[in-house]
Amino acid sequence: MASSIVSTTIDENFPVAGQDNDSQGFRDNFSVIKNNFAFAKAEIEDLQGGTARLDDDNNFDGNRITEAVLLAVQKETNLTYSNLANTDPALTIPVSYLSGHVHVIKAQANKTINFTDIPTSEYSEIRLFLTANGSPITYSFAAPAGGSIKTDGNVVWTGSTISVTSADNPIIIDICTYNGLTLYFKYVGIFS
Repeated sequence: MASSIVSTTIDENFPVAGQDNDSQGFRDNFSVIKNNFAFAKAEIEDLQGGTARLDDDNNFDGNRITEAVLLAVQKETNLTYSNLANTDPALTIPVSYLSGHVHVIKAQANKTINFTDIPTSEYSEIRLFLTANGSPITYSFAAPAGGSIKTDGNVVWTGSTISVTSADNPIIIDICTYNGLTLYFKYVGIFS
């Protein structure tokens, strides 16, 4: 955005020393200065409301960031359901894309996980770390309304469910989609 501030219309040689100067020259210079202050105020307010900040969270409101080189970028982790007290006795655990791209979930009884807030026009990913309370439980996954779930064909899947037993060694699952309706599940593994 080009600045609207114009300094070239200010007569820096006015007033002329040692002579009677017309007051119109003062009015012209002050008018230009006043207009430039108004332009500066508008441009500063635009910068304050429309640029990324280093000292605050930023919401790019769906605008694209292109030709960026990212280093030391972290994905938001949601630990809301990592504690048994937060998952039981609820039968359904909502996993919101907007509350983190990584979700750690621990339950002591069978649970259904549904997904919310998944973008429908861009590629999206979610990673799940699933544990149990030391006894076998089943995590079932609900497809979005009008959508479906497709698994990678690994033998750990029974339809769109998976059995988990360990309280300490999570099963890791990656979920991706390009349209928010068809969710693709990949069994990453169990780590001990």
